[in-house]
Amino acid sequence: MRNCILLILLGITTSCQTKSSGDDTPVEKSREARGADFMVADTIFFHLDDSLVVNNRTQVQYLPAKQSIVFFDNNFNRVVFYKLNRAVADGVRHLPSFSERQNKKIYGLLYDESGDGVYYKQLFEEGSGIVSYNFNTRLHEIFLLKKRQDIFESRTAPDPFIANTSPMFSSDSALVFSGLLLGEDPQYRDHTRKTFGRIDLKTHNVKYFINYPEEYYKKNWAGEAYLFLYTCKFKDNDILVSFPASHSLYILRNDSLLKMNGTNPLQQPEILPMEMDRKSFQKRKTKQMILDFYTRNYSYQGVFYIPGKKRIARILELPVPEKVKLYDLYVKPAKLLIFDENFNFLKEVFLPDYVSRDNYFVTEKGIYFYNKHNENENKAQYLLFSDL
Repeated sequence: MRNCILLILLGITTSCQTKSSGDDTPVEKSREARGADFMVADTIFFHLDDSLVVNNRTQVQYLPAKQSIVFFDNNFNRVVFYKLNRAVADGVRHLPSFSERQNKKIYGLLYDESGDGVYYKQLFEEGSGIVSYNFNTRLHEIFLLKKRQDIFESRTAPDPFIANTSPMFSSDSALVFSGLLLGEDPQYRDHTRKTFGRIDLKTHNVKYFINYPEEYYKKNWAGEAYLFLYTCKFKDNDILVSFPASHSLYILRNDSLLKMNGTNPLQQPEILPMEMDRKSFQKRKTKQMILDFYTRNYSYQGVFYIPGKKRIARILELPVPEKVKLYDLYVKPAKLLIFDENFNFLKEVFLPDYVSRDNYFVTEKGIYFYNKHNENENKAQYLLFSDL
């Protein structure tokens, strides 16, 4: 996801949806649909209503029990449901705002399929919070997170970042989220800067846990793209975690990280932090410096688990061949690294630049990637990658 995120952080905008006459030709039937080794096995179109805009950053969630997906429309604070075998919307639910602030925007969402409810992030006068709302009973709860001004633990706690690449996870008694604090402020000691939070749904207590891995200790990663986490649900209650600067993948289990292989052992790229120390960087940093560091370096990105295939996949972003100027549009070249359930490396597939790394959903068949170059603004097009 972080190509778009880094562009946002630097004040750059990307064109994630284009307009044209709207050719409905399935992409897999066209040569242009295939990257180097990327084979499209199926295409799904979703007809959009006049208000729903789907782009590279739209959050979408697969609902296995309902064989449906749900789009989060953050322009109008609503969720729109589609059956996988139908192109038209199957229902719409509106999300109430419980924030007293003028900005009542919702920042990321998790739909609870078992209880027909949602969890979503809003900003309150007291700080960030997660709202629990049930569509049937219309009851809600607000779980407020600690103010950043309160104590040192709070100032080093992650603010939830809820997206396709880093969803929330729910159980009967808790919500788990990942997040981050931007910047390389030297006062944040590496052993206190956390990456996950857990909300106890009964007591409302919030616990922050998990440090960045050893590759981050006492190193300068420019304070932006390399601090994002990428997560997905794994087997049972385990969560897979990918850190952009670490060759390893991790399993989050019982508040601890288990280190696993996460790269091609024969072609392990060199990922180097900035040579400049954090204190000097804070004084001298520029947007162009941060952009150069990210675009000229390797980085890991999203992680996927496909239970129907018993496969794990991870995105490796490659350096951009040419220097990128500030406010230029760019896409880092990328590979999809594929592993079995035991983290044995199997193969790699080149990802074409039209495939979104931010907007996708995973089913038993494989990964459905949003097609950024779809030329029909009235339809959202997803391409199935199943060669796992």
